[in-house]
Amino acid sequence: MIYVSKINDVKNADIVQYEDMANKYVNAIASALEEFQPGIPLAASRSRQQTYNDLACIGLSGIPIFKTTFPIGNPNRERILNRTACEQNKTVIGAGTPNEQSPVGNPCN
Repeated sequence: MIYVSKINDVKNADIVQYEDMANKYVNAIASALEEFQPGIPLAASRSRQQTYNDLACIGLSGIPIFKTTFPIGNPNRERILNRTACEQNKTVIGAGTPNEQSPVGNPCN
């Protein structure tokens, strides 16, 4: 944290570090997740990249950058949370809403 504080000239290195993670690593994590499910078709209305980006973003959900970027009421926040819940529960979440999400992953048995 001392390095992060000095290189960015800030006192609260946690905030800078989380912002850096969000800006630099979400897309890389999304690409890695997608590699585990190659060739699985998605509904025409669903963007493959968006699906995996949403899964990657959930790793930030407990930290301030998530709350700042996706405040309560932001439709992206609901979509991201619905994506995670539908994959964890293997069921449709948010049925009948613009943020409806259906699971795309296969169970690891």
